[in-house]
Amino acid sequence: MSFGFGSANPGLNVEVVCVGYEAGTLKVALLKRSADPYRGRLALPAVGLRLNERLSQGAARALKEKLDVSTQSLARIGIFDQPDRDPRERVISVAYLACVRIGMVTLPAGAEWVEAGAIAEGEVSRRFGFDHENIAQAGLRALARLSHEDLIPFQLLDARFSLTQVQRLYERIRGEGLDKRNFRRKLASYGILKDTGRLQNDVPHRAAKLYSLDARKVARLQASGEAFSL
Repeated sequence: MSFGFGSANPGLNVEVVCVGYEAGTLKVALLKRSADPYRGRLALPAVGLRLNERLSQGAARALKEKLDVSTQSLARIGIFDQPDRDPRERVISVAYLACVRIGMVTLPAGAEWVEAGAIAEGEVSRRFGFDHENIAQAGLRALARLSHEDLIPFQLLDARFSLTQVQRLYERIRGEGLDKRNFRRKLASYGILKDTGRLQNDVPHRAAKLYSLDARKVARLQASGEAFSL
């Protein structure tokens, strides 16, 4: 009895939308392909999953091998299984989102930061290979969604930050303005920020207090199962 299955099994890749934030702008780390297909086009860091790896381990390896980036902030975006997404063979990809501090990253040759706004608006469509533009756009939408329920956006900030910097980041991620009083009230209600005792330097306005995440209180909040909503 035949069930119509093909003789060849599809390959399984893990691809990562690596997002950074600099000077008020969200960016995505992309690689310029050096081989066919799509030579010279932009692509996400990707690896084939090994037999002894979990998906999240494959995502971490893609970041390390392709971008020399290490991070613990990985969130699964989704599965991409269009049959013709790779012209060479049948490949299914599981995509992840990673948030990193640009100041802590030195991209290798052949990699570059591309503004997220240009990706979201399709302004760089012709520069992409495969279906990686769709995956990158899905990653940015996932970041906006997660910003309501997860602390992953804080991974984009410096270790010390002002409350205004936090709000501006969230506004950039969501593409909308936020009420200052309500945003700060919600953030303060979780008690996860720690006053560092320092002020901003070299700013043309009144220097603001700098805060950091209190790792113990964050861990306590996550362990409690309390819903986080910002």
